[in-house]
Amino acid sequence: MKNILHITPAYFSEESVIGGGEKYVAELAKALAVHDKEVHLTVLSFGAREFTQELNGYTLIVKKPLFFHNKNLINPISFFPLWFVHKFDIIHVHQVFNFLFEISLIASKIFRKKIVATDHGGGGRHFFSKFNLIKYVDCFLAVSNYNLNRYKLNFKKASVIWGGFDNSVSVQQVEKKSSKIISIGRILPHKGFHHLIKAIHEEKLVIIGRPIDAAYLEYLRLLAKDKNVNFLLNASDSQLQEELKDASLAVFASTSTDHHDQKIDGEPELLGIAPLEAMGRGLNTILSNVGSYPEIAMQSCVFEDGNVDQIRSLIQERLQNPIESFKIKEHVSERFTWQLTAMRCLKAYNDI
Repeated sequence: MKNILHITPAYFSEESVIGGGEKYVAELAKALAVHDKEVHLTVLSFGAREFTQELNGYTLIVKKPLFFHNKNLINPISFFPLWFVHKFDIIHVHQVFNFLFEISLIASKIFRKKIVATDHGGGGRHFFSKFNLIKYVDCFLAVSNYNLNRYKLNFKKASVIWGGFDNSVSVQQVEKKSSKIISIGRILPHKGFHHLIKAIHEEKLVIIGRPIDAAYLEYLRLLAKDKNVNFLLNASDSQLQEELKDASLAVFASTSTDHHDQKIDGEPELLGIAPLEAMGRGLNTILSNVGSYPEIAMQSCVFEDGNVDQIRSLIQERLQNPIESFKIKEHVSERFTWQLTAMRCLKAYNDI
């Protein structure tokens, strides 16, 4: 096993998509390249312009698709994998509910290449959905147990490889006290910012995320009118890291109900890279019990989805009696580092 190809519809960049699934691919590729110097890793993605770039020990190749279905950057229409995958030993496709996964699977079977799939929750229209093609992958690598259990399929092989944070980041000191709360995520109803804003009183809240839903953002601004809430939109990764440095608490209130108390379609939070990065800094972090969050959270830091009173109570508890930073980082370091994810991923490749 020498040549590995990762295929992702979008890549982690301002030119493409700044999202959890895209960051996952970039961080995993970097960790794989560091962990095994004998592996030659290529990431194939799609965008508005074509280029090739060397990044952190791997090669990023971006091709222009024929078009993006319904202008969805997670669903590029391209037949490029048909004449590209034959160069590689293992094909690892990220995002499975789109045309790109289907054409990559077909190409892998034509050239008798091993194909691995990971679902990050994104996608669009896929043309052979009724055939449930995902069951034909050689291995399904889930990002959480919650992610794996969504599928009622007998995969040839399947395992959970998780995801993580950069273990080289220094631990944040708990002695630095403030009432600053931070919350990170795209500005969409399923992120539950409306529950969080209702839960804060005199504390300062900084919400960092891309303004995807303009109407929802306007609702949040009205909800926060008389509170100390700052919306940091379109922040760079370096800005995010700076905001994390002087925060005392991170809150992730992802929810299954929107601000109109209506059920939200879809499966939220298959993993949660932002909470893992916050905990990796030693930052006290509380999470809702949505999706995979109970799997990654410390036991005493989970609140019921949409329960504003519980959110309020946990905010007060963690600001007044914070958990020691080294204990938080110890908790996530046991399972959720990119180094460990890379090791699990390489083991799965070797197994097939």
